[in-house]
Amino acid sequence: MIKYVFLIVFSILSASCNATSCLITDDAIAKNSIEYANVIDIKVSKNNGLLSVVLTAPIEIKGMKFKSVILHKDKLKNEPDEFAMPLNAFIENGKVMTWYNVDEKTANGNYLTIDYGEDCGISLSYRVM
Repeated sequence: MIKYVFLIVFSILSASCNATSCLITDDAIAKNSIEYANVIDIKVSKNNGLLSVVLTAPIEIKGMKFKSVILHKDKLKNEPDEFAMPLNAFIENGKVMTWYNVDEKTANGNYLTIDYGEDCGISLSYRVM
């Protein structure tokens, strides 16, 4: 009996909740990436087969604070998932900065996704190699 009362109360409460959803589309990411390309700096340097990638980005875009940056690698044929890894970012001279090193042989297909804001923020994506 108690579980039925709980179920009824839960149903009533869930029916009165306000929900919001947000979908960030590939088109929106592409549009934002073009719009903000002038404030994103990605430098790649090569040394003996090793690539060093340095990203510099603003702390804030459109009033939305920097949230994260993720290094992605394109899917290989017949693989179910792509490689994705969050990068540690820090603030230097009023800018967000991060870096990574990768062997030149495995750098093809790398791109960075930079997220700003909470929930329905914006995402930017840039191919590195």
